[in-house]
Amino acid sequence: MTRYTPLPCAAAARVALGPQEIGAVVTPARRLRRHAPAGLIVGGDPARAVASLPPGCHSITYGRSGAGKTTAVAVPSLCATIASRERPHLLVVDVKETLWAQTAGWAAACGYRVRRIDLRSERTPDAYNPLDPAWRAWRRGDKKRCDELIAEITDVLERSVDDKSNAYWQKAASRLFQALFIGLCDTSDDQPTFAAIAEIAFGSADTQHMFINRARKSVANRLEQALNLHFSNINKTWNCILDVLDNMCAFYLGSVGLAVAGRSTFDPVESLLADEPCALYVTVPDDSVAANGYVSLLIDSVYRRYVHEFELRGLEERKSRPVMCFIDEAARLPRCGLTAIMAAGRSRRFYVHLFMQSYSQFLEEERYSKEEADVLVEQAEVAVYLSCTSDRVGRDLEQRSGGVLDASWTGTLKRGKAYVARAGYPVVRTELAPIARYLELGLFEQLPPPKLDAAHAEEKCAAARGLGA
Repeated sequence: MTRYTPLPCAAAARVALGPQEIGAVVTPARRLRRHAPAGLIVGGDPARAVASLPPGCHSITYGRSGAGKTTAVAVPSLCATIASRERPHLLVVDVKETLWAQTAGWAAACGYRVRRIDLRSERTPDAYNPLDPAWRAWRRGDKKRCDELIAEITDVLERSVDDKSNAYWQKAASRLFQALFIGLCDTSDDQPTFAAIAEIAFGSADTQHMFINRARKSVANRLEQALNLHFSNINKTWNCILDVLDNMCAFYLGSVGLAVAGRSTFDPVESLLADEPCALYVTVPDDSVAANGYVSLLIDSVYRRYVHEFELRGLEERKSRPVMCFIDEAARLPRCGLTAIMAAGRSRRFYVHLFMQSYSQFLEEERYSKEEADVLVEQAEVAVYLSCTSDRVGRDLEQRSGGVLDASWTGTLKRGKAYVARAGYPVVRTELAPIARYLELGLFEQLPPPKLDAAHAEEKCAAARGLGA
């Protein structure tokens, strides 16, 4: 894994005069509407020219609430990327629904196939079951890979549990979940769901015995071990395990979770590998830890299958359409495959732009260990610093600047002002125009989002069920 190294003093020990000195591409305003480069906008005046970084750069944008992460960085960059000649596929995680409202209509107008998984509503236009990759591994006979994938899923589920006081119960609940998933794969051709797993776990001992009897011997032995506490009438211990499992699966058993994860109405990986550009929006409630867990599972499962298909189809040798992820409030997500994506995604043309308020959010509720958070931050080739009072973010800027800038400087920035650091280049101080300025000049259009509804999803559901065959 490539580790971030402090910038050499020869390159970093000064503040650059403009974005061009960090490799930014300058696009005249008259060409921005149809010939903008796909990438993160890092400066310029929309009335004259705009500077943006090449699309192959992972980035992290820091800024307190109201500093302009969304209005001055994410939305303009998304609009320019949508209008670019490359027209990459987009995976957009949107916490405040601002990105959906301000860019989805523009994406549809520019020829994108727009999809939306709405974690706020049981009328979600599209749905995806994140157990899909593990099920596919089982179907193709790769039992080892299936076990690895389902273990990674339960790891994310554990991190989405509110009560982390007893790790023993969490591990026991994870083993139960894994065994029941394997049992469902072995006894049915249908794709397992969270609801089906919970139905067996909370069922009677007689129902569970009948389930075991349908499984092959090796799978039946695993099921008996996982369900032994129930069969042995050790009720207190068994109830503790079920309480944790209920907490892990709570979102997926509610009305929204059943609609979002109870079936797959489309294959997101096929959408992100298609010739037609696709923009997949995932809108997330602002206060749901469990919904954040679903987003982590979605990102993880999509990326792993994307890599598998990318290599299977030999896309390294062909110029495939890249994938760009814009993830709002990224530090709230339970740990998923972001580190792996940022370490290896460039070679698969899979790029990530993270937006967050501060480094400390990674460490809240034990979502990441300090070491894991450090590795994730170090994988970002580009860091954009808007107004922020986090000491750790300030120290990161100081390190990336080779000591030229003090850690306190991020707290003095006014709205729209920013420092941009790119590995191997000096730091640049820049100004970022809000999306309102681009709209005022007619460079982009804020169009109503396309009307996608549950009926649209149901029309696709029957075809999607056969995707894993």
